[in-house]
Amino acid sequence: MPTAPSTIRAPRFFFIATLAVCVVALYFAAEVLRPITLAALLSFLLAPFVKLLEHWRLPRAAAVLVTVFLAFLVIGFVGYLMYGQLADLANRLPGYKDNITTKISSIRSGLGHGPFSKVGVVFSEISSQVTTAPTGQIQPQPVVVEPTRAPALSPWTRVMGFIDYLSPLTRAGLVILLVVFMLFERDTLRDRVIRLAGHSRVHLTTTTLEDAGYRVSRYLVAQTLVNAAYATAVATGLFFIGVPNAILWGLFCGLLRFLPYIGPWLGAAMPVVLSFAVFPGYWHLIATISLFVVLEMLTSSFLEPIFFGARTGITPLAILIGAVFWTWIWGPLGLLMATPLTVCLVVLGKHVPSMNFLNVLLSDEEVLAPHYRIYQRLIAENPEEAEDVLEEYTKEGKPPAGIYQDLLLPALILAENDLHEGKLPRERYHQAMQIVRDIIAAEEAKVESPSVLCLPARDEADEVASMLFAQVLVQMDVPARHMTQQSLASEMLDEIQQLPPDAVVVISSLPPRAFAHARYLVKRIRARWPEQKVVVGLWNSKLDLTKVARRMKNAGTELVATDFAQAAQIVRQLAQPEGSPTPRRGDPEYPGTKEHPVAEKHKDVGTQMNADERR
Repeated sequence: MPTAPSTIRAPRFFFIATLAVCVVALYFAAEVLRPITLAALLSFLLAPFVKLLEHWRLPRAAAVLVTVFLAFLVIGFVGYLMYGQLADLANRLPGYKDNITTKISSIRSGLGHGPFSKVGVVFSEISSQVTTAPTGQIQPQPVVVEPTRAPALSPWTRVMGFIDYLSPLTRAGLVILLVVFMLFERDTLRDRVIRLAGHSRVHLTTTTLEDAGYRVSRYLVAQTLVNAAYATAVATGLFFIGVPNAILWGLFCGLLRFLPYIGPWLGAAMPVVLSFAVFPGYWHLIATISLFVVLEMLTSSFLEPIFFGARTGITPLAILIGAVFWTWIWGPLGLLMATPLTVCLVVLGKHVPSMNFLNVLLSDEEVLAPHYRIYQRLIAENPEEAEDVLEEYTKEGKPPAGIYQDLLLPALILAENDLHEGKLPRERYHQAMQIVRDIIAAEEAKVESPSVLCLPARDEADEVASMLFAQVLVQMDVPARHMTQQSLASEMLDEIQQLPPDAVVVISSLPPRAFAHARYLVKRIRARWPEQKVVVGLWNSKLDLTKVARRMKNAGTELVATDFAQAAQIVRQLAQPEGSPTPRRGDPEYPGTKEHPVAEKHKDVGTQMNADERR
């Protein structure tokens, strides 16, 4: 026994250690990995255009060179345009000094009146105390700075300074070269990655690479198109407002939108400040702020859904966490690449079992199945969220029978199993059942003269299941009523005695103790009314349905169903047979006897269908 914990702990420790080593390697090898990663992302962005040129019968080498040349030509043109606009802005800034001084003075004078007047007085007093020296204290003497001659630089220092000056150009050239080779040898690189992963994982590695490439390429292309449209709209709007250098601010806003979350605000801050500094009034400032608010709303509500189509597969919280992590690892460039790198991590977690935690933590896929979500809300005593989950599926147009069958019944089965296995306290079990009762009771309709009576086999979960099925029948215009599990078997028999002679009795039972209690109740009914129409719902049962049908036949019924749709079909035709007169108890045509056509027609509906599926 002592060896079991060590065998579990060792792989977990090894995994955590490996993860820590990877993070440390990413941090300390940033200078090498950043240009390679940037080149890989640019190759993802340009790959669709290369494939398009190849589709037009252009050789790969020519397609790669043309794509890279045009891409970096656009980048160079944008950089040159921004440089010219910045130089023009620098020449204009001194002319805005008087207007800035006037506005600051008006703001100060406004603070001198009203509730902020005391704040100005306090700051003035503090300022005078700081600048006035106490009596008897030596006044500070002015410091005279004499110019000194700078030491002569050594040849080695000059060489290193020149290298530092060339470093950005060298890195840019390295990125361009890497992009060219990655695009030209993308098939070879993929084969090498597959070879490293091993021959036994060819399918897994291929699927992972294709998924990651598709998601990242789609994201980068869509983001580029959205940002270009946003930049054009900003530049046009600022031009009509009259903000100087509108082209510069449009380009800035388009580029900064590649930064998640903070990019749009950084891009908007600069033209807003400039509109405050340039113009004497406040109309231009209000118009500029309004422009960015409207554009951001339109972009997030219309442009991004249209261009992005399907989502990148990560949650907004995952984007934020990824932005923090990659900024910490690689600085501003890491922030720029945060979203596509996080997408790659999610794809890795989706396809590699040992990395599945990444998919659970970061992916926007549904983590819990709907019935598990319902069950969690029930045992957490949170009926509001349970109803919210049900409403989500109601809005999708699913019928009540499907919602009950797919959501509530599995949740009830989970509660029943956990109760019998000792995992769920009985008190919480009762509370969960009561929440479901309350949810059903809000829509339950009262039926005075039912043609169907729904009985629970034994437990509270059976009772709730019978309530659900009764409501499904009522919504199908079949009068139905249910009884509680607190009713004794004798009370149930007395209730059956009051039913119309052509009524149907439905016994609801859930695993794990579904069969025995239902069989017992069927025998009690058959002993008193051999001709009574009885349908047994073994909801979501995993029992062998062939054996169940045989044993239920010995108990007195062959009508067995495992879901609401089957049971509703059987009950509806038994309770409302078309074109046949209403039979009475004791009549040879009464359902339940071998001669009755409805019973003969439906005796296999709930059993034969599932038996064929099992075979």
